[in-house]
Amino acid sequence: MHATLQEKLVDFTPWVPVVLASSVPIGQITYVIRVVDGAGIPVTIQRAWKVDPMGIVNIGSGNGAERLRVLKSALSLNNILDWHGRYHHQLMRTWVDCDFDSLDGFRDRQLQVCWRLAPSDKVARTFESELIWMYKTEFADLPIGNLKT
Repeated sequence: MHATLQEKLVDFTPWVPVVLASSVPIGQITYVIRVVDGAGIPVTIQRAWKVDPMGIVNIGSGNGAERLRVLKSALSLNNILDWHGRYHHQLMRTWVDCDFDSLDGFRDRQLQVCWRLAPSDKVARTFESELIWMYKTEFADLPIGNLKT
């Protein structure tokens, strides 16, 4: 029997709010981002085959500290310049393009991240690809932040 995506995340860090993810290591990581409600419960997302109970909105890899710094900055919507300065970030652009404001207050919910350190960028990217493939196999769909994949 094949491992599920949730089982693959066992050796990742505990989930932490993206805006508080200050302990992300400098180095290559594979990471997963999910959306949770005010109580920290994952928001279920209807996918093509079935509901994603984990609320995953992005699977990625890269230099951990830098990647999450950019994401935290993209989420800082203090003024219009912050917003327009971060429109290139795929997750945020998809968030706006798909008008998630209309989906039960999506913007008021938290984004959380977990990650796993990788010895190289190649290993991180390979593991990212495996997780994305597992997600697609399980749900016949991709998280919104991976639609460009």
